[in-house]
Amino acid sequence: MSERQRRYTPIELPQFPKAYLYNYAEECLDNAIKHISVVVDSHVEEGSGLNHWRIFLTFNETSSICINMVTISGTDTTGYCGILRKDYDITRAKFVAIPVVLRNNPVTLRDVMSALHNAGRFRYKYYSQTAGCRHWVSKAIETLQAAGLVIPPSAEFVAEEINYVWTSEKERSPNKAQKGTFY
Repeated sequence: MSERQRRYTPIELPQFPKAYLYNYAEECLDNAIKHISVVVDSHVEEGSGLNHWRIFLTFNETSSICINMVTISGTDTTGYCGILRKDYDITRAKFVAIPVVLRNNPVTLRDVMSALHNAGRFRYKYYSQTAGCRHWVSKAIETLQAAGLVIPPSAEFVAEEINYVWTSEKERSPNKAQKGTFY
């Protein structure tokens, strides 16, 4: 297998079934997280007027993990949790990054994955082909808060923010988040 193929061939760890790690993300399991951000992509889904939402766990300015609920194809509504290692802090292709407040004790990728796994957050059926990631992100942050990894009112703030669609870095409009289901 070539290096490129290895980077983009997902692996599934026995302790975290149903989560797929890419680009050597498993090497970061015990890294201390410095920041968690909910990122609203600047890419608006064509024809839907919706942004894609995901979570970035930043270790430092040159290393992070993107946790993303993704589908296998553009027509599928069944999502899986993709965990991708990045060589930067958070993506530049964003309208906004919503900060989430970590607890004082060190929090690791392993802690985050354990909380999400234990709450059944690795599999998700979108409301439609283009709607559902906002609800998934909100429930993921709610799970991290319930596990004591982030502090209130992080989950409450994200739960309010998901009811907007961003059209630029400074403009947003109300748009109630559609709820998918976990399976």
